[in-house]
Amino acid sequence: MRLVWHEMTVADGASLGMSAADVARLNDENRPEVLGSASSSKYDAINNRCYVRIYQHTRRPSVGRKPFELEVDQVYDAQVDELLADAEIKDGKKSGTIWDQSYKGNRFPGGDAGWEAAITYMDDLMADPRKQ
Repeated sequence: MRLVWHEMTVADGASLGMSAADVARLNDENRPEVLGSASSSKYDAINNRCYVRIYQHTRRPSVGRKPFELEVDQVYDAQVDELLADAEIKDGKKSGTIWDQSYKGNRFPGGDAGWEAAITYMDDLMADPRKQ
């Protein structure tokens, strides 16, 4: 999953000739700030499927470079571990894709249209049928 960031260990840094202080500094400079994070799930009894939606909004520090901001929204079919749709905003640029093979619309519209299509698909899929 692309949402995970891992710190460099002191042992890994040592194998590259880095001191523990260098490793700590590198980790501090690259650790993302989590601005928002959420997850939800939904069981669809008609199709016997469990869907999971994951959202994360992070910003990387700007030490020596331009800050980097990323919002990622994804929906998975948890029963078969399949990504159905994803949408992201990377430094203000939107994109999205619907990977669900059964989806009848344009799965790869690109740019803002792709982001909008993926978000709409995810919202519809995760909607509570009792509230419609």
